[in-house]
Amino acid sequence: MNEVSAEEMLQAVEENIRQGMNALMANAPGGQYPLPSSYAKAAANPPPDYPFVALAKQTADALVEATQRVVTDAANLLERNKAYAEQYLGDINKRAEELREVEDRQRAFGEATLNAHEKYSANGQRR
Repeated sequence: MNEVSAEEMLQAVEENIRQGMNALMANAPGGQYPLPSSYAKAAANPPPDYPFVALAKQTADALVEATQRVVTDAANLLERNKAYAEQYLGDINKRAEELREVEDRQRAFGEATLNAHEKYSANGQRR
């Protein structure tokens, strides 16, 4: 699985939106779409500031901030786990090498023991 940071994902989404907008505007007559007249009226008469609008904005901002903290914590955890995985694999490889060395020493000891047994059980004569 490819690991992609949240920042890279966000950049990819922003780039896709930018490309989509560029493609949309490239196909527009005269390079721009005319706004409906209702938009011009709405811009000329902005809605009054209701308390719930400010509260909704605060809630949305808090949601984004909380999500950013989660993403940051997850990125930090990912880095810690990568470092641990590297250390873990290094330890495993070291133990595997030590085990190979023990097996080699046991094999050499077994051969030496067998050779000595053959040599001395036949009064110095190899069979």
